[in-house]
Amino acid sequence: MRLILTAVLAVQVTQAAAQRPARPRQQIQPEIQQEVRPEDRAYADRLRLAESFLGAAQIERAIAMLEDLLTEQPHDAYAIHVLKGAYEAVKRYDDAIALVDRTLEQSLPSGALPHKADRARLLHLSGRQPEALEAWHSVLDEATLDERVYRLVYESMMEVRLIDPAIEILERARNDLVRPDLFQADLAYLHSLVGAHDKAMHEYLALLSANERQLGYVRGRLGQSLQQEGAMEASLPIIEAHVAAQPAVRSFRELLAWMLVESAQYAEALQQYRLLSQGEEHPGRTLFAFAMQAADMAEYQVAASAFEEVLANHPDAQVVADAKLGLARMHRLHGERLAESAAFEAARPLFEAAVEAYRAFLAEFPGHPEHAEVLRSIGDVQQHVFLELGEAERTLQEVVQRFPGTHSAQQARFDLGRLAVDRDDLETARTIFELLELDLGRYHALAARARHERAMIHFYRGDLASAATLAAEARQQPTTDVANDAIELRVLLLQNPGPDSANAALQQFGAASLLLRQRRAVEAIDAADAVLGYWGQHPVADDVRFLRARALFAAGRHEDALLAFAELALAHPDSPLADRSLFRYASILDRELGRAAEALKAYTDLLTRYPASLRATKARERIRGLREKEGA
Repeated sequence: MRLILTAVLAVQVTQAAAQRPARPRQQIQPEIQQEVRPEDRAYADRLRLAESFLGAAQIERAIAMLEDLLTEQPHDAYAIHVLKGAYEAVKRYDDAIALVDRTLEQSLPSGALPHKADRARLLHLSGRQPEALEAWHSVLDEATLDERVYRLVYESMMEVRLIDPAIEILERARNDLVRPDLFQADLAYLHSLVGAHDKAMHEYLALLSANERQLGYVRGRLGQSLQQEGAMEASLPIIEAHVAAQPAVRSFRELLAWMLVESAQYAEALQQYRLLSQGEEHPGRTLFAFAMQAADMAEYQVAASAFEEVLANHPDAQVVADAKLGLARMHRLHGERLAESAAFEAARPLFEAAVEAYRAFLAEFPGHPEHAEVLRSIGDVQQHVFLELGEAERTLQEVVQRFPGTHSAQQARFDLGRLAVDRDDLETARTIFELLELDLGRYHALAARARHERAMIHFYRGDLASAATLAAEARQQPTTDVANDAIELRVLLLQNPGPDSANAALQQFGAASLLLRQRRAVEAIDAADAVLGYWGQHPVADDVRFLRARALFAAGRHEDALLAFAELALAHPDSPLADRSLFRYASILDRELGRAAEALKAYTDLLTRYPASLRATKARERIRGLREKEGA
């Protein structure tokens, strides 16, 4: 409570200082030249002391001092404002009202209305709501149809969250002033607060009709309110009707297209973006941007249609190049996502289409700025998807030789280092990573990844001390993924020592890890079995079991992998790998074996046993997907 009071009063004091009227420079200058009277200095010191009491949440002491000060200088507006805030902080509303009444007695009629509106607010806070409403309306009755006074009353009401009465005030202002365009943004916001989304939409469209440059503002406001239940359903028909009635108003159609995307109606949005793209100064750019957005949201069919339309109908060479590259990247993204949820053979045609599109792009646009990165992307697919290490090496070497010093060349060098690990040429890999780190500097993100790779090479070789040292350096890097991987390696090395001085169990586990990385799954299974046969009770046993289960899966032995993941979770329930094992167990049931009911139970079991798991979000997504299939 003390912190809350302090914060409230600090804000009130700051606001009061900001609201004090600025005096003309010619009035200030003579005062600077005058000598400050001792009594004025003493008054100011006591006022600062009172404010320090407020900052320390000694409200009653501050009030007593402020009351004494106002007996000396009853017209000090700043002290009055601070005292009123102090009264409010301790809910002495009647005293605050009395203070405002004294201020009103001293005010000129032209400056009384803000005080009267504030008095109405205090009446509401004190529990005298009918009297407060009457006081607010009396302020309006005194005004001579002044727009500023309606805003004054509206803002006063909003300070105490009187939304419906505030709406009535703004609508009264429109009627009284015969200005139907007044307060459009304010009313739109207020209507959305009370769930009147149809009314809010009409206000936003009126605002947009008056000034199409307000589109960004309107989208920003709607982006918040459309998340409310029923908001999109109430708003979408209204904008659709406006577009149908005024098809030439571009801002209306842009808003409709955006709202269709927000509601995940991508096919309908595509039709709007087609129309928007017609007659553009740079044809195709709007449709291309939508295609990229649809691809990012995994709406691949819609994205492909948009890309193809850009390529077929728009002459802008830059847009065509971007679209061809976007289409190639979309094929790869689609393949990667499909590979996560299905057998690789189902995703292979998409990767092949991506490589074909990449090559066509390079042939048609040989001088394009993205040439090096596209070439590197081909090498990446060759290396990690098709496992064509010889082809990948030639492609990556071409990037390094033709585009030295570029980011793509640096990344290609890193990829070549990883490729050397895959080929079991650890010394070449170590040299590549070491030289890359020297060239880039230790704080470069890619250098941090290279350092972690060097740590892993030492781990694979059984040089655990060097691995731990490099992991300690890598974990200090700003790149989150690298730091997490380095921490995981360091924890593995520190928490699983012995039992002999050579740390034989860890050394054998490192060798098995290399085999799995090199996709030598059968050898990795045998190596893991050997470790468990001799070191079955060693602390590293859970890591070895997890590696063995992954190797079984990589070898295509899905039933055996299923059993291995289940056993790990049972044998090591407190292991940091237990939730990962349960997730892999559920995923195999779900994705590989098609046993939906068992998968649903396994995902649910994961959430029950490990609610804080990093895989909880994905588990919930799969549970929703499985339940939707059941209901279909």
